[in-house]
Amino acid sequence: MMTCTACSSPCCNIRNMRRLFNFPDEMQVVVDNFPHRIGWDGFCEKRVNGLCSVYENRPWVCNTEETRKRFKPDMSQNEHDQLTAKGCMIIGGRPSNG
Repeated sequence: MMTCTACSSPCCNIRNMRRLFNFPDEMQVVVDNFPHRIGWDGFCEKRVNGLCSVYENRPWVCNTEETRKRFKPDMSQNEHDQLTAKGCMIIGGRPSNG
C-alpha cells in the first residue's frame, strides 16, 4: 500500500487535483465543494509547514484510497498503488511503499 512521505508535493495542491485525474469534470465539483478555504496558491488552509494538520481526518478527496473507491472501485489495490506512485513521481513527489 502506498504511504505519503509528506514531501509537500503538488498533489496536496487542491487546484492541481483536476489535472491529476482523468475525470476533471467530476474533480472540479469536488474542488468547488472542498470543505476548507483554499489559498491563492491553491493549498488548503489546513496545510501547516508543508504538512496536513488534519491528516487523520482529511477530506476524502485528499485520501487516494477513498478517491479510488469513489471513482474507480474496480481498480485493484496493486494497480492503484502503481498509478499513485507514477503520478507522485511525475509531479515531483517521493512515493513510498509502506
